[in-house]
Amino acid sequence: MSGGEALRLEGVEKAYRTRTGQVRALGPVDLELSRGRFLCVLGPTGCGKTTLLRLIAGLEEPDAGRIEVLGGPPEVTRRIGYVFQQAALFPWLTVSDNVQFPLRARGVGSTERSRRAAEMIGLVGLEGFESSYPHELSGGMQQRTALARALVVDPELLLLDEPFGSLDLRTGQELQERLRDIWRKRGSTLVFVTHRIEEAVYLASDLVVLGHRPGRVVRSQGVDLPPERDRLSDEFTELLVSLRMTFEELVMEEGPEG
Repeated sequence: MSGGEALRLEGVEKAYRTRTGQVRALGPVDLELSRGRFLCVLGPTGCGKTTLLRLIAGLEEPDAGRIEVLGGPPEVTRRIGYVFQQAALFPWLTVSDNVQFPLRARGVGSTERSRRAAEMIGLVGLEGFESSYPHELSGGMQQRTALARALVVDPELLLLDEPFGSLDLRTGQELQERLRDIWRKRGSTLVFVTHRIEEAVYLASDLVVLGHRPGRVVRSQGVDLPPERDRLSDEFTELLVSLRMTFEELVMEEGPEG
C-alpha cells in the first residue's frame, strides 16, 4: 500500500441553519489518515458522521478549519468514490449499465467500459446478474452493485456511509468480508461510517469515535488485530468491550447542545 497522507483535517467545524436557529453539527475536528488505511468512524446518531464524509468528499464546505484530501482541497473528483446508505441505483439501468455509468459520464469507450464493469462485478460477487434490474435484486445485491459502481473508476479514496446498515446480520457480515478483501487487494484508502461497534472492529485498521453534537473526536486509535479477524478471539472481544464502554460513557453524558 502506498505511503503518504490521504487526509488531514485541522479545526474543522460545520453548522446548519434550521427554522429554530443554528445547529452546530461538527467540530472542531482534527484528524489525520495515511494512504492505504481503513478508517472506521463510530458515533451515536446525530454526531456528524455523515457531515464529516460530505466535507471530505467536497459536497459541502466547512465553516471553519482546513481540509486536505489526497494532497489538495476537497473536490468532487474521480479520485474519490462514494457509497451511500441506500444503493441509489438508476432503476431503468441493468447492473452492468449502473456500474458502467461513471465511466460513460467520463467518455470511456464501450469496450473498455464493459471490461472494467465486468471486472468489478466479479470482484463484488455478482457474476450472472449483469442483466438484472435493481428491483430484481435483494438489498445486499443492490449494495454490491453500488460498491462496484464506486470502485469502477479506481478511486484512491473510498467513502462509505453506513452502506450495510439496513441489511440483515448474515448479509452484512458477508459484505464486510468482501469489502475488507477488496481493500487488502487494491490498496485504496477507505473511510467507513458506522454506528455498529462490531462492524468497525472487524473492518478497521484505524478507529475514530465522535461524541455528541457538535461531533468531536473523543477516541482515536489503531486496531492491532491480525489481518484475518476472528470475532470470537480474546483480542477482538477486548477491543469490542472497550469501545462499548466508551459508548456507554457518551450515553451517560449530556451533549453540549443536547
